[in-house]
Amino acid sequence: MEQDVPVYANANYFNYGLFFQDDWRALPNLTINLGIRYDIQTTPTDTQRMTMQFVPGKQSTVAPSLPLGILLPGDPGVPAGGVATRYDHVSPRVGLAWQPYPSGHTVIHAAAGIFYGSVGGNLFTYPSNGEPFSGRPTFNNVIHISDPYASDPKDFCGGDATCIAGGVGHSPFPFIYNSKNPQFVVKPAALISIDPNFRWPEIYQINFGFQQQLTSSFAFSGSYVASLSRKLPIEWDINYPTFNLNGAGASGASCTDVTLNCSYANTTSTVNNRRPFNQKTYAGGSAANPILSSISQIQSSEGANYNGLQITAQQRVTHGFSIQGFYVWSKSLQSEDLDTTGNTGNSSNTETEDPRNKRLDRQRSDFDQRHVVAISFVYKPQYGVSSKVVRQIVNGWTITSIIQLQSGNPINITTGSDNNADGVTNDRPNLAPGVMRAHVKDNGHSRTAMMQQWVDYSQFCVANAALNGIPACPQNGAGPANSDGTVRQNALDGPGRRAVAASLFRDFSITDRVKFQLRGEAENVFNLTNLPNPTLTLSSGIPPGPGNPTATGSFGRINGAVSGGTFGNRVLQVGGRILF
Repeated sequence: MEQDVPVYANANYFNYGLFFQDDWRALPNLTINLGIRYDIQTTPTDTQRMTMQFVPGKQSTVAPSLPLGILLPGDPGVPAGGVATRYDHVSPRVGLAWQPYPSGHTVIHAAAGIFYGSVGGNLFTYPSNGEPFSGRPTFNNVIHISDPYASDPKDFCGGDATCIAGGVGHSPFPFIYNSKNPQFVVKPAALISIDPNFRWPEIYQINFGFQQQLTSSFAFSGSYVASLSRKLPIEWDINYPTFNLNGAGASGASCTDVTLNCSYANTTSTVNNRRPFNQKTYAGGSAANPILSSISQIQSSEGANYNGLQITAQQRVTHGFSIQGFYVWSKSLQSEDLDTTGNTGNSSNTETEDPRNKRLDRQRSDFDQRHVVAISFVYKPQYGVSSKVVRQIVNGWTITSIIQLQSGNPINITTGSDNNADGVTNDRPNLAPGVMRAHVKDNGHSRTAMMQQWVDYSQFCVANAALNGIPACPQNGAGPANSDGTVRQNALDGPGRRAVAASLFRDFSITDRVKFQLRGEAENVFNLTNLPNPTLTLSSGIPPGPGNPTATGSFGRINGAVSGGTFGNRVLQVGGRILF
């Protein structure tokens, strides 16, 4: 059973900015643009001060009843918003345009600048989703719903040993946050804190390229574009469970004192017992009676790089026809991919594979598409037929079309199991012995073969234990006892997509100022079939195929086709509208 604690979060903040720029014509054919910006964004502050820092070893003076390490606004070094406002956001930028030839048909341009990203109120009110401000506890031991609290003393006694021994739980609701005497809804408590050293995002943008006019109506351009982002917001679980190794260096307990986390085997059920801040004498509890669950800390430690070649070509209207095309070849990488606006602990998308080894999560961005092509044209024919009636019928129409081609989005292979015993089933596999790099299966141009097996399962193995026919390979993992998978997140590409949209319309004059437009449109006019991403979880099992014809799994298989949107099934529509 899951029950939310109602919470109302409201953040106030102010943005101030000054900007100066000047265009300097250094030479008749060279113009330089210089600018500088100064920004102040006050720290978003929750009106109820529902935010916190977690500093190991420090006791709150605002609320001394809280476990050691939890600091609230008003404690030394903890301002109202959790972190101090920054006053050093100075952003210079420079650009230039140069015409190397007297004809003026060639232009070379370049620009670079520093930009500071703003931080929204949602990020700074995120701690209000955790204890002791609110919570979303899940209770797994409820026997009946007529009185769920009484029937589940394990969850509904707030960790009180006497209450648990009595065998009757009590409702923690209604819950009202009291800043002077905060209480946990349930223990172990999941916290969301802000790093005392949090900084605002910094983005370094660079571009240079050229524009070339070939005729009076045709031109093309090419540019290199880069965006280097630093200090991006991200969350890490700073109370991540330890992975215990026994005396032989294998997975297992290394001590016998149950008040210490080293005495517990590495299983999903012992996650909270193995968290470092639940050690004996720390935070008022011990590993045997853990008080704290995850401690998600919002940090500014993520980075991302985008590099791209962007090419455009444009033919202006000639004989009623114009066309424009774009091509982008790019790559986007980032250090991790963690969500700071989700519900901590409730989704594997909010967790990294192993915070102790962050390099495992350096990856392609979710939106990293290597190739993107878009071509659009407009044609307004004018037929010179002799018959006035025929001219009225065939002329005046406009035909437009957009052609889109895209390479596949990155796809992420997971095991669907908790191989490293951290309580989250987002672990990734290893490469099987002899496989140097994960790859999509070469199915030629056969759509049927693509759907039957887009990704070959035989190139993967699972850390420590076999899984639904996928063999174990503990020798080539990472982390303690090789418990972490080494296949990168977003290591492969899903199917590419293509579509052609078209429209035909004409305006009919009603009066000088009023027109009626008759319009017909088609999405995916040729009804091209686009495939969705395959099943990506190894726990879904081996699919049928040569050597295993009776298998019933679905890993690597594609079901159906993309439906809806630009790349879905063909959609035809006819309509009219009044223009005035």
